[in-house]
Amino acid sequence: MNSKIYLIVDNHSKDTVYLHPITAERMKIEEGTGTLKFGTQASTINIIITAKYKENELYISENVLKHLKIPLFCEFEFINDQQNLMIGPFIGILASLSKKELEGNLNNFSDYVYHYDQIGGAIIVFSLDEVTPEEQTIQGFMFNPTNKEWEKGIYLYPSSLFLRIKWFGPKWQQHFESFMGNKIFNNFYFDKWSIHKHLMNSPDLTDYVPKTVLYTKPSDLLSFLKGNSSAYLKPINSSRGNGIIKIDRLGKNRALVKYFGRSKVTQKNLNNQKEMNRFFRQRLIPGKYIVQKSLDLVTKNAGIIDFRIYLTKDSTKEWKYITTFSKEGMPGEIVSNINRGGVAGRGLQLLKETLFLTDQEVNEIEHTMQTAAIKAVKALEKSGVHFANTGVDIGVDITKKVWIIEIQFNSPGQKGFLLDKTLYHEYLKTIMLYSKSLAEF
Repeated sequence: MNSKIYLIVDNHSKDTVYLHPITAERMKIEEGTGTLKFGTQASTINIIITAKYKENELYISENVLKHLKIPLFCEFEFINDQQNLMIGPFIGILASLSKKELEGNLNNFSDYVYHYDQIGGAIIVFSLDEVTPEEQTIQGFMFNPTNKEWEKGIYLYPSSLFLRIKWFGPKWQQHFESFMGNKIFNNFYFDKWSIHKHLMNSPDLTDYVPKTVLYTKPSDLLSFLKGNSSAYLKPINSSRGNGIIKIDRLGKNRALVKYFGRSKVTQKNLNNQKEMNRFFRQRLIPGKYIVQKSLDLVTKNAGIIDFRIYLTKDSTKEWKYITTFSKEGMPGEIVSNINRGGVAGRGLQLLKETLFLTDQEVNEIEHTMQTAAIKAVKALEKSGVHFANTGVDIGVDITKKVWIIEIQFNSPGQKGFLLDKTLYHEYLKTIMLYSKSLAEF
């Protein structure tokens, strides 16, 4: 357990840190030269041990506090590594690309510090356009635990960085890595085809993955439909059900397609190969769609049912299961997405009611779902990416077989948590404790 410490400015010294003898003995700190580190920067200091101040107080010269830009209103922990004193944790959350976007969503990040008493330290939320690489500074909003407000200021780089944006590219990655090393997470992007290939490279996952090919031309789809009566066409770079087309084979060179129009699902009959070729050439970009076998997923009132499993890494840096939400699609819809009118529910109760399962059967399916989800994220990790929170979309067909449908990485949609705010805060706390562990606290 790291020591809690109160930081107090000392206006009468320079480059000096004063601490109580009991603190020095407990932390194995000796008088003399050392360093004081906050975030990615450090200052050389003179360490003086004196009973003049209280045991849990650290008096620091004003010039050191200014150089390291340490906010005194935060509640810090204190560790020592051979005269290298560290104050922290200092956690960064890259929340948006622009300052304007961040200011409109800043209050949403109060949920991330709901359990500040267990996280502690300096927590800064910022946008990418407020970073000054030449000076290694960030203008952002630091959480003040006293008044529960976000206070604007300029700070040096944090010890760990949690990305809430989609991706900021290799140039920024290299820049931040030069200061933080491998303490930046969620900065990567995989399209659906890339995810499929990674999953198929794991022998213990292939049985959970629907048959999938990359679309390059209409004949690919026609060949696929010869062995499969129905398929989904999914844009490799879209989410939330956008751009998905469902195709049902009606006979030789005949098919029914369903896709989301302006406000509802549109159906169209394609009555010959010429019509099929024209439709798919007009709508599909070669190499930008996957063709995936349609599964006989469980339904209720003609609405598709699937599930999202939330996983995050915790303070031990291991994947932890958080919860499962069900998604019940609108009747006649081709997807279950909540933004398409779907309804969220807790756990597998909906599956139990629909398939008339026993408690034991539910437990077995739930175990299989969680095991498959964790294996899937570990398969992606083998590619070298660093991520720490994800949502794995799982389907269960009418034979009770479990399927991996998609993996939502880099902070997946969180509408299901509206059902349980307490659970949402626990989920965010777990992510923040992982960030804290990356910051070495």
